[in-house]
Amino acid sequence: MKKLIVGVFLLAFIATGNSQILLDEAKVEYKKASMKLDPATQTLVIQIPEKKVGEFGNDALVFMKNNFDIESFVKDNADQDYAEFQVNFLSDKGHLTARFNKDGDLISSQQKFKNMRLPHDVQLEIAQLYNGATVLGTKSFAHSKGWVIDKEYYRIKLDDGERTRRVRIDRKNDRLSIAGL
Repeated sequence: MKKLIVGVFLLAFIATGNSQILLDEAKVEYKKASMKLDPATQTLVIQIPEKKVGEFGNDALVFMKNNFDIESFVKDNADQDYAEFQVNFLSDKGHLTARFNKDGDLISSQQKFKNMRLPHDVQLEIAQLYNGATVLGTKSFAHSKGWVIDKEYYRIKLDDGERTRRVRIDRKNDRLSIAGL
């Protein structure tokens, strides 16, 4: 029995000694994501990590203008031959697709977001028309020509206790129009 205990201690001592291998210091370097266009499709896809909830979805065009350096992007892709290109910004709540010309000017954009907080005027309109209804889900859509949004609408799923409704609310020059779906 004494030999067995001594053997186990000896084996544990040897195993512990072998596990004490010194490693070289690991160096971690941050390299930003590639800003090169895909030559076949002339597109770039960027995943948006939001620091605050809804930061990207609240106003995607302003977020893109503040956080996407188009001048350096055009410089990085100067060797490619393209007339226009597309950049897709993706987040967990939706996406923004922006088309640019070769000089980096925004031609148009399309946005689609789900379950985002509705603007105050849209919330008031729903409260007036469907008093007591519960919002089950929302989808917002916006299209722009250049940096100006020319078409914006919301699809809203409501439950008023009796039935579930789907409502479309169009925003035109700060005026609302309701169309049932």
